[in-house]
Amino acid sequence: MAYELRQLVLDEDRSFLVDILEKNLEFSNGAEGVINWNNEKSRYPAQCMILEHKADNGDKEKIGNICTFYRDFNYLGKRLKVGIFGNLVIEEKHRSLQPAMMLTKGNAKKAVDSLPFLYVFPNEKAIGVFKISGFKDQSSGLGVRG
Repeated sequence: MAYELRQLVLDEDRSFLVDILEKNLEFSNGAEGVINWNNEKSRYPAQCMILEHKADNGDKEKIGNICTFYRDFNYLGKRLKVGIFGNLVIEEKHRSLQPAMMLTKGNAKKAVDSLPFLYVFPNEKAIGVFKISGFKDQSSGLGVRG
């Protein structure tokens, strides 16, 4: 199967993002509220990637998403801007290692160049994907230094 990874364009991809998040994750104020906060109201807007499946006839179908959320952390008396991965979701019929690795590694490559540290708090099903992608066990999640 042919997959392509690209940057999310919120105006164009909002309906897909709402749909895939609501089908796969639970949010107390709905996916739309989370998207608004992370992309429009947050001090640092989220960076999200979309994975598309390219059919033999050239048609593209959006099938996955992952985001990096930026936060300020204090580390050894210094204020650092770090990335926290979240919202890794893949449509059920495409759930396999290749799409998951493309999303995690593609997003990490884009984020690691500009950040001193990346963190993720994966659900049980995603722990292996993040470990294969280079994240190491930390005290309360998985992390990787840039």
